[in-house]
Amino acid sequence: MTGDTGTLDCTDFGDLVRELRQQAGLALQDFAEATGIGTRTLAALEDGQDAPRPSTVELMATALRLPAPLSETLWQVAHRRWLQSPGHQGRRA
Repeated sequence: MTGDTGTLDCTDFGDLVRELRQQAGLALQDFAEATGIGTRTLAALEDGQDAPRPSTVELMATALRLPAPLSETLWQVAHRRWLQSPGHQGRRA
């Protein structure tokens, strides 16, 4: 998933989070402790079963210590995921 420039070629929020977490060397439990988010919630997000809240994305980006370009990618992919969620279809955030 990593391109030549060190960016991720991932458009699915769950896949992106999983890839970033694994690149950071964090097990799901470690990521849960670093973010303060439950492991079941993180697993559901990584599996695409739920759309993240903005506060959740912020916690993830902070815990992963993402550089600005990857943080921006995470926010963009999260935004697309919000627009795809049942409660947001047809609306723009």
